[in-house]
Amino acid sequence: MHGRQIDSELLDKQNGAEGRRVKDFTVCVLLKDDSILLRLNTTGVSAGKWCAPGGKVEEGETKEACNAREVMEETGLGIGMDRMFYHGNVDSIFPDDDIIYRIHVFSAREDIGRPSQKREHAELRWFKRDSLPWDRMWKDYGLWLEQVYNKDRFSITVYYKSKKGDSIERSDVRLKGKSRAV
Repeated sequence: MHGRQIDSELLDKQNGAEGRRVKDFTVCVLLKDDSILLRLNTTGVSAGKWCAPGGKVEEGETKEACNAREVMEETGLGIGMDRMFYHGNVDSIFPDDDIIYRIHVFSAREDIGRPSQKREHAELRWFKRDSLPWDRMWKDYGLWLEQVYNKDRFSITVYYKSKKGDSIERSDVRLKGKSRAV
């Protein structure tokens, strides 16, 4: 175990993540036929962006429980943990921020019901896969959304140029044991 800690510390030094705290969040990509359900965020760092439903993992809460809770709060849909597929995580790192935002990415397919438009005062909309609002989404979605469609697993580290999430300085994408720098 000690060897793993040292390796992790060395990796942190190499990738600029040394000394940063990790905050865990979830997103759940809800898929129906050839469409994805996105939410137009109205507050916080994601205000004005279309995102998959999700939010912060509370103290003592598992990422799976958080995912189910956030989907219910933001869409009104009750997705059982047995219907969620866990793809992996996206670590978002911003300049001048001592936090690594670890986003645990889930998906749910099948018949998931009909979302309620009256949840948390945010617009929900189904987008066709070929007409996603890329210009109003976090840029890291372009690194992992295709893997969600393919039911692949991944671990990604994204270094953003600013807290706006409009441009990526660099990223490291690891797919099922493979790795590629972008």
